Amino acid sequence: MITDDTPRAVCMKRLMKQVLTLIMSHVIIYECLKQKKHSSVDMGVNTMSLDTLKTAKKVIGIKQVTKAVKKDLCKKVFIAQDADLRVVQPLKDLCEQHKIDKVDVATMSELGEACTIEVGAAAVAVLK
Repeated sequence: MITDDTPRAVCMKRLMKQVLTLIMSHVIIYECLKQKKHSSVDMGVNTMSLDTLKTAKKVIGIKQVTKAVKKDLCKKVFIAQDADLRVVQPLKDLCEQHKIDKVDVATMSELGEACTIEVGAAAVAVLK
């Protein structure tokens, strides 16, 4: 630890602070990437991640997803973990009844962004 206040010591303190900030930034980025990697879903041979929601045939929103599940039109259902449980629990139960795979996504905004909409989404279904 540098304890004196000479110009060289002050410069070294600043440099060490910048290095620590850079290291912490890399740790945060790594954790975010690791979390995104875990939010990908295995669909047989193909891998479906949140990125593929941009181009996949899908329906967005609790009501539309619920209708699609009831009509047996879904491959997968993505559900935001931060959505109100009283809103998503009936959909989760319906997915279990119809044996449709559910995928938990961290936030509604992350799910909305993956669908290229400007608002959050509590649920998204990828259609068959």
